Amino acid sequence: MLKKRILSLLLILMVFSATSCGMSRKDTKEIDDSIQVERNNANNNGKADDENSYEIIEGTYEEKEVKIKYPQVSNLKNNSKQNEINELIKERALKVLNDYEGYTDKLTLDIAYDIKYKDAGLLSVAFMGVGYVEGGAHPSNIFYTANIDMKDGKILKLSDVFKINEKFIQKLKKGKYVPYESDLKLENEIIANELNMYSNDNLISYLKKADEVKNNELYAFSYFTKDSLGVSINVPYAIGDHMELEIKYKELDGLRTNHAIWNEIYKK
Repeated sequence: MLKKRILSLLLILMVFSATSCGMSRKDTKEIDDSIQVERNNANNNGKADDENSYEIIEGTYEEKEVKIKYPQVSNLKNNSKQNEINELIKERALKVLNDYEGYTDKLTLDIAYDIKYKDAGLLSVAFMGVGYVEGGAHPSNIFYTANIDMKDGKILKLSDVFKINEKFIQKLKKGKYVPYESDLKLENEIIANELNMYSNDNLISYLKKADEVKNNELYAFSYFTKDSLGVSINVPYAIGDHMELEIKYKELDGLRTNHAIWNEIYKK
């Protein structure tokens, strides 16, 4: 956008140079005013971009056999908000330790993260890894998320953004299965069977608690990509421990929140 504005200024200057001899003082002033407006708009847009832009750096928590990596926001103009957001992200990343309370001395845990979506208004992060308690039958595959409202500095839950109702459940059941490992490919029948284990009313109740740290019976978490909403739920160990389904935004309704991300979604 800035390059286009600069090009416009150059074209205006070229026209001015070619025709200035035949122009009145009034005509010259109008062109000068136009150039100044273009300059002001370009400068204002640049300031707005700078104000909302940020970078991601990596943070790490290590304790004995536990290693958790998580993103941290850097170069946000508002330092106070940056610190609050970073503490929020770290707290969410380390919340997995609550699931192993009382077993930390015997715990081996390795958690990494993936940035699912990033813009000035929203940061969506997925945490994924493996945990194992000494003497346990098998390791556990782990998946949870953090969706950060970058303007308000808070965690966004699925129910904050969408109405969880019968229509939402029907869309979820038709969602695209996204395996987290290349050799893990569930058949449609298996996916349907897992979802049909619960009544629609139960799924509605469970998903209203998605992204909660406590009382999240289905261990349900949501995330955002450029064009889809992702929902993760617990499944048996034999089929991966967790299962992610994605639904295109354009197929969903029941939007609750007026958020910057939706401006892009509804352009598609």
